[in-house]
Amino acid sequence: MATEPDTSLQSVTNQDFAAQVRAERLNMIWRVTLVLVVLLTWLVVLVPDLEAIFALPAGLMVTVGSLACGFFLRRSQLEAAIWSFAIGLIIGVSVLMIEDSGAWREFVPFLGVTIVYVIGLLVPARALPLLTGMVLVPLFVVPWAADAALSLPTGGAFIAGMLVILAALITAQASGELYAVAEWALESYRRERTGAQRLYDSRQQVEKSLLRQRGLTMELEKTNSDLVEARRAAEEAKHFRGQFLANMSHELRTPLNAVIGFSETMLEFPLMYNNVELLMNTAATSRRLTTVASTC
Repeated sequence: MATEPDTSLQSVTNQDFAAQVRAERLNMIWRVTLVLVVLLTWLVVLVPDLEAIFALPAGLMVTVGSLACGFFLRRSQLEAAIWSFAIGLIIGVSVLMIEDSGAWREFVPFLGVTIVYVIGLLVPARALPLLTGMVLVPLFVVPWAADAALSLPTGGAFIAGMLVILAALITAQASGELYAVAEWALESYRRERTGAQRLYDSRQQVEKSLLRQRGLTMELEKTNSDLVEARRAAEEAKHFRGQFLANMSHELRTPLNAVIGFSETMLEFPLMYNNVELLMNTAATSRRLTTVASTC
């Protein structure tokens, strides 16, 4: 028997297919991020010379965001998972920029470029401006809040902000291309499933025709068997009919011959009997009956 093709994605829309791809990608990203945070935390604790104990709260924020992301993914809440992960990363970067150190203030803002690019590929294009704003604001506000004074952004923060905007534009372009690829892949899958379904239907029709042919063959064989049995019964009945007619002919000729014999004997002496004409009719009738019985 033919196996029915899988049609579970026949009614899946392009958005649903893209969401499935994003969910699988995010599920891998948050796990890798969590492993990296654990390794960096272990390194900070074991190597005091790094003097990066202040970065532990940032790692905690990223860990909470990653775990929340996994929690929402297990409940098929993709949008909540994406934003919880993004907020955890943004808060973690913001905590790192609180440290009043030139090196940290110059290089940490560039992490925003990674956040925009990674998260930007997971959210719809319409959400990219919001994500970009959420990354840009801490780059300038956190140093002001930490120093409790308004000041011009550092060169690193300014360059990082420009790169964040550029990354958002590149991500928007890449998202469109990825969506087009996903749409093409889904359409190819649908065509493949449609062809498989048609092939399956054709095989089903062939199998049904084969079953009908087998049924007709069995019916024809039964009809032939019935005909052979009927022919045998007819021949047997014909044989019994011949025997019956032969026996009946013999049983009829015997008394008729006796009647003929007595009638002819009596007719040899017509003066001894009355109704000679009746005797002649009896003899003639007996001869005719004997002839009829002999022909059967």
